[in-house]
Amino acid sequence: MQNLKYKLLARGTLRVVRLKYRKRKVSGNVLNEPCVYLCRHRDMIGVVQAFSDIRTVLRPWVLNCFCSYREAKAQLENYTFSKRLKKGKVYCSIMSSLCGRVITAYVKNVQGIPVYRGEDASKSILTIKQSVRALEENQSIVIFVDVDYADENERDLGEIYKGFYAVDKLYYRRNKKHLPFVPVYANNTETVIHAPLYFSDNNRESVFEKVAQGIYNKVI
Repeated sequence: MQNLKYKLLARGTLRVVRLKYRKRKVSGNVLNEPCVYLCRHRDMIGVVQAFSDIRTVLRPWVLNCFCSYREAKAQLENYTFSKRLKKGKVYCSIMSSLCGRVITAYVKNVQGIPVYRGEDASKSILTIKQSVRALEENQSIVIFVDVDYADENERDLGEIYKGFYAVDKLYYRRNKKHLPFVPVYANNTETVIHAPLYFSDNNRESVFEKVAQGIYNKVI
C-alpha cells in the first residue's frame, strides 16, 4: 500500500496510546492491500485498541453526529453524560463542549466516514459510496460492528450489524472483485488479527457468522 499517514493530532495521540499499550500481544498481520477491518467497540476500549494494534492507517466509520461539533455536543450533553453517566447539568454542559471539540477534531484527523442511522438512515448510501471510494484510493477502513457497543465483557458470540456487506456489493459492481474483510479480536491483553474473509454469490450468511465468531473469539 502507498505510504499513507494520519494528520498531526492523530499521529500524536497514537504515539501516546501505543506507548500505553506497548506490552499487548498482537497476533496476525495487517494486509498489504486495502481492506475492511471489523472490530468490537467494547465501550470505546476496542476503538482505542484497534487504532493501537492494527498498524496501518485506518479510516473509521463514525456515527454522523460526531462529525459536526454542534451535533456532537448535543449527543454528549443530552445522552452520553446525562443519561448514560447520570451527571448534572453543569457537568454535562462543560464536558460536552470540551469533548465535542476534541472528538470532532480527531474524527477529521482520521478522515472518519459518517454513518447515518435513525431519521438519517436514508443517507446510508453516502457511507457506502464514500467507503468504496476510499478503498479504491488504496485506503483501509475499520468498522465496529457489534450492536451492543457498551458491552466490554468477554463472551462467545454477540449480535453484529451487517450493513458492511453493501460495501462489498458496490465495490464488486465497480471493480469486478470482492473485498477482504478482516475480523479482529481484542481483549484486555491481546489482539488477534484473523485471516481475511470474502463474500461470494451464495455465502453471505456464512461470512456473517465467521465475522461474529472472529470479533468475539481468538479462533474462528
